[in-house]
Amino acid sequence: MNYNFIIKTFGLCVIIYLPFRLKEKIINFEDKISVIIPTFNRAKSIIQSINSILSQTYHNLEVLIIDDCSNDNTESLISKIEDRRIKYIKLEENKALILQEI
Repeated sequence: MNYNFIIKTFGLCVIIYLPFRLKEKIINFEDKISVIIPTFNRAKSIIQSINSILSQTYHNLEVLIIDDCSNDNTESLISKIEDRRIKYIKLEENKALILQEI
């Protein structure tokens, strides 16, 4: 089943737009949704982002936190959250993208 998800990121926020249709239900409550949070040195705001996602009414989801080699206490804060829906992945080296004006 193709849902045509559009994902936009704003810092730590990942917003998923789903094309809802009035006559047909496109999301089955058995479907798992993955929310991806890319992060780098955002220990001050990462917990708020995670809690916002976990407090949604739709519970069949996973939160993938991709840490781009943070050197603050991001990892230790996330490790204190006891929720099996959270998956923490720390990259071995910083993969930051350098944006250039065109």
